[in-house]
Amino acid sequence: MIAVPTELKEVFDKKMMQFGIGDLARVTQVSQSKLRYWESKGYIHPIQIQSGQNRKYSMETLARVHMIKHFSDEGYTLPVSVEKANGKKETIEVLRKVMVERFVSIEEIDGKCAVNMGQVEGIPDKKLVAMVGLDGVKMQLIDEEQ
Repeated sequence: MIAVPTELKEVFDKKMMQFGIGDLARVTQVSQSKLRYWESKGYIHPIQIQSGQNRKYSMETLARVHMIKHFSDEGYTLPVSVEKANGKKETIEVLRKVMVERFVSIEEIDGKCAVNMGQVEGIPDKKLVAMVGLDGVKMQLIDEEQ
């Protein structure tokens, strides 16, 4: 079992995980020029940095870019895509909160990578794990001892 130290959990928190514009473009498949345009329009914002340093973007911005791109790919205009993404801010916050508060450790169970999400309320002898395999991710309740 690989325990997750507090410092690592903080990385998953709001603005600790940072990406350069090249990384953001690669992960989201949105060109750097388009990202700069979106920034000039105020649709996305870099993390505040000292002058002379490269722009850095938060995990929240990465999720926002993904949503804007998704809605644009669906055929919405850029302003409408941004507005629709704005309506999904709560979704991003919920996902972040689950990642920060429930992520306990990464384990190997039955030869598969498993993300331990901790005990399930009312079932003290079980833990919830996300089993990652070639066939996707499956959620399972398993004995705490495993």
